Amino acid sequence: MCPVVGSMPEPGSELESRLLEAISGKSVLVLCLGSDLRGDDAAGLEVGKKLLSSRFRERIILGGTTPEIFARDVVEKRPDTLI
Repeated sequence: MCPVVGSMPEPGSELESRLLEAISGKSVLVLCLGSDLRGDDAAGLEVGKKLLSSRFRERIILGGTTPEIFARDVVEKRPDTLI
């Protein structure tokens, strides 16, 4: 398992609380990048897949290796913050 994915904040953890506080009241969109074919390059996609099963799933885009394809989606969602 990728170390980044293994360190996802647990529900109710201090890290989760701090992340939620940082984005509270903001429209946040997470564009997850990476390649499933290249080892640690898949970290962004693996994090995104985990987030898809969370309450934030409608704010997650799995951009893979071609994030430019999703530019229109980003513009249409009009996020305050793009991660």
